[in-house]
Amino acid sequence: LLAFLITQITYIYLFNILAKGTLFNLKSLVISLLFLAYYFLFMNSIIAGLGDMSIPVFVYGFALCVMGVSAFRCVNSQMNYSVILFGAILFIFSDSIIAFREFKSQWEMSLPIFHVLIMILYIFGQFFIVNGVVKMSLAK
Repeated sequence: LLAFLITQITYIYLFNILAKGTLFNLKSLVISLLFLAYYFLFMNSIIAGLGDMSIPVFVYGFALCVMGVSAFRCVNSQMNYSVILFGAILFIFSDSIIAFREFKSQWEMSLPIFHVLIMILYIFGQFFIVNGVVKMSLAK
């Protein structure tokens, strides 16, 4: 979990560098509230199964939320790289499925199709993030 948290912090830092100068406006506020709502609703749905992992999962989940907001800043920037946000959302869904499987209902999500879905979302999420970051970096 620590390695993935470091990845999220790195993405947050990188996205904020790429979106430097982007103003925080009403649209940004609405998107931030949507990510926060997802975070609170999702955490509420798995809290009973977290046990000793409560603090690490809450911290990692919040980092995912901030990463999503930071990815939106790349969309809201002058260059409008929505592919980064799309990748971030796929990544968040991938991690959400993992968390739900681990902390909510293991038996319902133990089918191999869920492992495949997690990897597809993760791989495509990373692809779109990296693709967007590279294109945005080259355009600057």
